Amino acid sequence: MFHSSKNIRRHGSGMKRLFFACLFALCASPATRGADGAAPASSVAKAASCEAKTEALQEKCEPGPLESLLNLLIAKEGAAWSSFANVPGVQWSDKAPVKSAEARQTERSYHRRGKLLLAGFGVVDMPNGKVGIDFGLIKGNEGNVGVTLSGDANQVYSISLMKFYPSENYQEIIRQQLLPEDTIKLIAGHCARDGYGTAENTGKNEFYEVVLAAGFVYAEASVDEEDVSTASASVLGSTAFNFYRSRPTQRMVAMGCRDL
Repeated sequence: MFHSSKNIRRHGSGMKRLFFACLFALCASPATRGADGAAPASSVAKAASCEAKTEALQEKCEPGPLESLLNLLIAKEGAAWSSFANVPGVQWSDKAPVKSAEARQTERSYHRRGKLLLAGFGVVDMPNGKVGIDFGLIKGNEGNVGVTLSGDANQVYSISLMKFYPSENYQEIIRQQLLPEDTIKLIAGHCARDGYGTAENTGKNEFYEVVLAAGFVYAEASVDEEDVSTASASVLGSTAFNFYRSRPTQRMVAMGCRDL
């Protein structure tokens, strides 16, 4: 089971609130998982279809929900919002792109939130979607994650995931969502500063290059340690994955990351 810890200030408090709002909705929704914590058939991650593959049948593994999103993100014709409307395994909580009131960048001026299931996780204690004295834990699949598309009015520029619990084996987690022919390699890590380039980095950020059939996509992963002072989902900590259409060189330099 994927666990670990530490803390990071990411793309601003507004974006983090979006993530946790999405995850609260995820945990509160009975459609996300069955009574035993298993995902419904419509949300089954890619791994199951690949594990069932046999040479005799010569079946091709089908891409999971994350890979399907990434292929759309880096499509040569552009990542129009409409192309993300009906991705198998992704359930959108926002019916359409929403204008982001706190966005400081044009490429983050709109967002759309939803949820999906990552392969490779099992049943753990998950938040019940409430805060304060009503906050509690219920059983759920740790692979249930919140997903947020970010872009301008016309197209998507990045995809972000957040799951409960810190898990530092980033490459293994991403690898399990990909097809066997895809590749992933670490390109930068040991970052000295946070995402703002001002404070010490405690989030253990790492950057990866992922090669899919559609082309290159770049991933950034980090963790947020448990906050035991709060009666909310943040008490469990979290892991964030951000996927970009182009290599985030400027961000890596600002954070003082070491090329690997």
